Amino acid sequence: MKTSAEKKKTSTAKKKPIRLLIADDHSVVREGLVSLVKRKSDIAVVAEAGNGREAVELWRRTSPTSLCSIAHA
Repeated sequence: MKTSAEKKKTSTAKKKPIRLLIADDHSVVREGLVSLVKRKSDIAVVAEAGNGREAVELWRRTSPTSLCSIAHA
């Protein structure tokens, strides 16, 4: 019989990481987000975009599962 820790380890080992595209026109914001996300083993930053057009192109090329985009007023 598996312990709860062993069950958790087995279930997380089978999951694919979230493939994240980060888009923001401020490089400092992008760099900060990338730095934070890299600490998570279940998330992989697959691309960074500096504007909307670049984000669309990178989305098509990298097929991320999620997008993090911040709109500044």
